[in-house]
Amino acid sequence: MANPPTPTPEDLQAEQLAQDIAGEMPSPYCPGRSIASCPSGAARELEHDILGLAKQGKSRDQIEEILVARFGEQ
Repeated sequence: MANPPTPTPEDLQAEQLAQDIAGEMPSPYCPGRSIASCPSGAARELEHDILGLAKQGKSRDQIEEILVARFGEQ
């Protein structure tokens, strides 16, 4: 069985950024909860989308602007 690839520093930085954003931004699916604390499957998909944006090199501000444009101010 092959070992999983070792994450690059960029991957680790993107994962940390995605976790920070998901932990701080309000969930559009669970009022009063962050994206990370929302138990909805849609929130998990949103976390995956945030990680994808972070891995594309988007900044925190860019990702937050994308989310606000997509879901509106919470």
